[in-house]
Amino acid sequence: METARIKSCSFFPYSIDENSEISILFRCKKSESKQSGMYQEFGTTLKENEPNILFSAARSYVVKCASLFLHSELQHLSVRFEIRRVAKEFLSKSLDLYTNAKVKEVLKELIENKFTVHTEVLAQNHLAIFYPLAFFRTEPINSVFQDEFDGTRYQDISFHWIPLSQIIKPAFYERYLSSFNFQVISYMAERVVIGLQTSQITESLANVTKKCLPMFAILNGEPEPHWQVI
Repeated sequence: METARIKSCSFFPYSIDENSEISILFRCKKSESKQSGMYQEFGTTLKENEPNILFSAARSYVVKCASLFLHSELQHLSVRFEIRRVAKEFLSKSLDLYTNAKVKEVLKELIENKFTVHTEVLAQNHLAIFYPLAFFRTEPINSVFQDEFDGTRYQDISFHWIPLSQIIKPAFYERYLSSFNFQVISYMAERVVIGLQTSQITESLANVTKKCLPMFAILNGEPEPHWQVI
């Protein structure tokens, strides 16, 4: 899994939302004409100076979320001052792949957290990663980025939790997801759902924020032919 032959990865943070549904965190960039309004994940490709795709994945996730969506920062994500502080501090420093504490934190979760799901996509030299997080509201982050980050890479970005029950509907995925991302989510869905059927996953996520999350997850919606794996 960690060999250099794997050149790219998809990175999907996931959680149990307020309605006890499995949700995936996406980002949406307004300024890119070809992908304007599309929901994108946090993946990347391997760079020459990176030893393997897990380092690439950790680097990409930390950069694309401004180092905010980590277990160590989740308690700050409802406070505008803290959101601004963490993001601006991240922007003010260069990222050293081997010494950055946030990259190390994500790498540790990727390697040690048993609820992190990663599978090589066959014949693609591509790694698909589902990264567990405690659920949080994205509205405060989106508001801060819109109001206070003009001229930075985050000025046109917003973040959104999308339930799987919505993702599986053609009216959504045909308009808002790339075909490849939808195929990866479909391919990985069974493993994610099986993991969330155990009480351990909700206990693990609850320990992050000291809140009691639901002891089960549901997937609402009419069955779709391509979703029979669930």
